[in-house]
Amino acid sequence: MIVKSQKIVVITGAGRGIGRSIALEFSNRVAIVVVAEINETNGLSVCSEIEALMKTVEKEFGCIDVLINNAGLSEFSDPLVIDELNWDRILDTNLKGLFFASREAVKLMMKNGGGSIVNIASTRALMSEPNSEAYAASKGGILALTHAMAASFSQYNVTVNAILPGWIETGDYSVLR
Repeated sequence: MIVKSQKIVVITGAGRGIGRSIALEFSNRVAIVVVAEINETNGLSVCSEIEALMKTVEKEFGCIDVLINNAGLSEFSDPLVIDELNWDRILDTNLKGLFFASREAVKLMMKNGGGSIVNIASTRALMSEPNSEAYAASKGGILALTHAMAASFSQYNVTVNAILPGWIETGDYSVLR
């Protein structure tokens, strides 16, 4: 049974690192946490995975209160040799996935009178380093997309914000967010 004080929180990329920590913290605060972790090798498209996730959340809980868009890839490649497939993979995961997850979540949030979306961008949206062009472009795009979605979704009582962490030591590896 879901009591009124419980929030339904969906966190993408919650299997490790920042997403895992966010999921654990929300679960400690009497929230129902839906952990979404994608296995890149499963071959499903981003859009169909997101739609399936949101349908599952709607079926199980009826609504969503908070979406944390954390899923992301960081890969460093020489800009003179990165191929289109890898460029697209990074932007599809980091930017396209975020947009479609947000769009589907807002449809559920509207049923509940509103909600919150938090996008995990990166300090790399504002400053970068060599060989990070695709990653930097995706994270800069998240900032622009956050502004646009905030303007569009405010009419549904949905707030949209971004946070920009830098390098995070997650124990077994460092992750750039």
